[in-house]
Amino acid sequence: MDPSKVQIHKDALHDQLQYHKFYDKLPSLLDVAKQQSWSANHTIQYERLDRIISESMLHAEKAAGQKYTKVYEWSPVLIQSVEAVRFWCSLLQRSKGLKICQTTIEQLHRNVGLPLSSLAVVDQPETIVELRSTRAHMRSLQKSHVELWDAYLHSLAEALVLQECPHLLQEENQDILQQVTAEQIRGLLKREH
Repeated sequence: MDPSKVQIHKDALHDQLQYHKFYDKLPSLLDVAKQQSWSANHTIQYERLDRIISESMLHAEKAAGQKYTKVYEWSPVLIQSVEAVRFWCSLLQRSKGLKICQTTIEQLHRNVGLPLSSLAVVDQPETIVELRSTRAHMRSLQKSHVELWDAYLHSLAEALVLQECPHLLQEENQDILQQVTAEQIRGLLKREH
């Protein structure tokens, strides 16, 4: 349902179908079906393609989904703070001499959205200070995780509504936008439970 994940899901599904050469196999079965010369061998081919589609869809859902703890309500802000803690922990481990892959650190850095200067931090005391402040920030966000989740849910519902009806963004339609957004929130909550 999240518009930001739709493209990730589509890309993963398309890549899987291309990998399994689904698009190459499908036209021959369509031709056989149009000519009405279907045989038992074609049924087997069709079932294989159906299995490829099902497995590809499961793979795409797994690729687009995110794993998160159920202790706190999910929100992008909270997840970003957790990623920031992971980033500073990785830098601290590297400063202690542990081997941490540079690509892992760069990926965490991209996820967090910190300035590039944070990648240059190699001083262990400075890293510890940053880690402590980041952990404190994460804990403060965890205390208000329900409010953050509510704000995320509201913004998600509004994005879904505006995706369908962009004209509601106009000033004279604000009341309608609020009503439709409230209905969308109720729908999202029903789907979740």
